[in-house]
Amino acid sequence: MKNLILNLLIVLTVLSSCQKEDDLLQPIPQNPSITNNINNGDTLNLNNGDTITNTDNGELSAELNHDLIVANGNNNGVTVLSPSTTFIGEGKSYNVKRAEYEINCSELTSQHFDTSYSYVSTHFTSPIYHTDYPNGIGNGKVDFPTPTQEGRFWTTVYPTNGNASPSHAWNFGEMTLPLYILDYTYSPGVINLQLEFRPCNQNDPPTVWWVTMNVTEYSDGTVALSIDQGPYNFAGITWDSHLKVVLE
Repeated sequence: MKNLILNLLIVLTVLSSCQKEDDLLQPIPQNPSITNNINNGDTLNLNNGDTITNTDNGELSAELNHDLIVANGNNNGVTVLSPSTTFIGEGKSYNVKRAEYEINCSELTSQHFDTSYSYVSTHFTSPIYHTDYPNGIGNGKVDFPTPTQEGRFWTTVYPTNGNASPSHAWNFGEMTLPLYILDYTYSPGVINLQLEFRPCNQNDPPTVWWVTMNVTEYSDGTVALSIDQGPYNFAGITWDSHLKVVLE
């Protein structure tokens, strides 16, 4: 595993040196306006799984729908839609409105990958430039392939599935990782992407893998692709992770 992490770091170093090459997802529902008397211990159920509870000491405790908060960041009537029968993003190009990643490790061992961290990309400035994106990449770009459009998954998260070694971010942090979408399959609410990483050295072979992501559609037109994994155990480490990309 140490060799694998070392190899990834070496590849990252090479990637960083190539970032100047050419080839080198809103809102959640508004707080509802409700007039209601809530006695001690009562719970008021709102839309989208939100609740407000009057605790015994008279204080109000609000529990909001985490998925909508994480996906969209504020509240203005956005709802989750039923999954489409065909992929809503087919042939489309998206900006990444938000990319987020979190991994929780037990941190009970001395292994360097037994570490926890998180980040959210909402105002990220990518150092990568491409002529297709003259205004920059920002948090990222996701283009789904067509006969005339190359598929790209360029953002700050590293989408993988796994139940063994912790699924860390590329280089354990926030950085633009330019991946290519070679193919994909879709069933309602789930997409399988065939992704490719292309080393800067054209003599080195590309790395290709499939990843399964959940698809969540929102009434404002945004789409979230997400992966939640664990808890799993590996080499004495208990870990779980969360990854989400919000497209607009």
